[in-house]
Amino acid sequence: MLKDALFSAQPRKILELGAGTGIVALTLAALTLIPGKTMSSGSYGHIITTDLESAMPLLEHNISANAQLFQHIHPTATVLDWDSETLPDFIQAFNEGFDVIVYALHSQLVFIRMINTL
Repeated sequence: MLKDALFSAQPRKILELGAGTGIVALTLAALTLIPGKTMSSGSYGHIITTDLESAMPLLEHNISANAQLFQHIHPTATVLDWDSETLPDFIQAFNEGFDVIVYALHSQLVFIRMINTL
């Protein structure tokens, strides 16, 4: 179940594709503030939010502007171009993969490019 995967008591590695403003990553990171929610280990995991280079200034601004909401997980923005043949080193560092990949579908053409990235 998606709810269990996103909000498990275990540390989670979450990847957001095509983040745009980063609203999904920001929301997931802020939800770690839910009273009574505790993790089973010292790590709360990672939220990696990705988009094209042109989206990075707004994405990084939104993460910074909302930093007061992130008690345990601070989203990390990185460039991921779906047309590139290689993944950025930062993404490759998660060699065991991600627990959850989130994406807001906004066009069939973009969806096909995203599938090729996976």
